[in-house]
Amino acid sequence: MKVKVLFEVTTEELEETINKFIQTKKVIDIKFNSGNGNYALIMYEDPATIKQETFYFSDDTEVNDFIKKHDVVNVEHFGNGDEINTVVTYLEKEE
Repeated sequence: MKVKVLFEVTTEELEETINKFIQTKKVIDIKFNSGNGNYALIMYEDPATIKQETFYFSDDTEVNDFIKKHDVVNVEHFGNGDEINTVVTYLEKEE
C-alpha cells in the first residue's frame, strides 16, 4: 500500500486534484482534513497486470525460483510424464 497527501487551497481544487490522481490508481481509502487549506490523504495501490510465463521441459529449480520472485495466482502443469509444461499465472505491478 502507498500513501499520497494532497493539498489545495479550495475544496474545488482539491476535488479536481484527487480525481486526476486516482484515475490510474486502485484506491483503498481517502481521508480528508480541513483547516488552513484542504488536505486529503489517499491510500492506494498501483494497478496490477495479470501475466503468464510458460516453462517448456524445465527443471523444478527454474520454476521454483520464478515463483519465489513473483506474486503467483495459479500454477498449471500440462503434458504427459515425459514432457510436462508448466504455466505460471502471476500479477505484475506497475512501478
